[in-house]
Amino acid sequence: MLIALRQRLLRRPMVIALLITIAGALGLAFGLSKNLPLDVTGRVAALAATYAIELKGCQEHAFTKPAFLSRYVESFGASPQLAAALA
Repeated sequence: MLIALRQRLLRRPMVIALLITIAGALGLAFGLSKNLPLDVTGRVAALAATYAIELKGCQEHAFTKPAFLSRYVESFGASPQLAAALA
């Protein structure tokens, strides 16, 4: 029954938007808590949200710090501030 409910919920755009917003908010909170520049913080939030929407399901995504940093560099270029924050 829970699986059927989850499948129905994930077909609703509002639920998907909420999941993206939560992941982005966590990325934003991380960047702000580490005193990262706002442009880096925004990119961290966007990348965190990207992980959330790549896989179907609300808790299926995961990443390691090195994988996150590697993907950040691939997408946006190097950020010494982020590298230091993730160390």
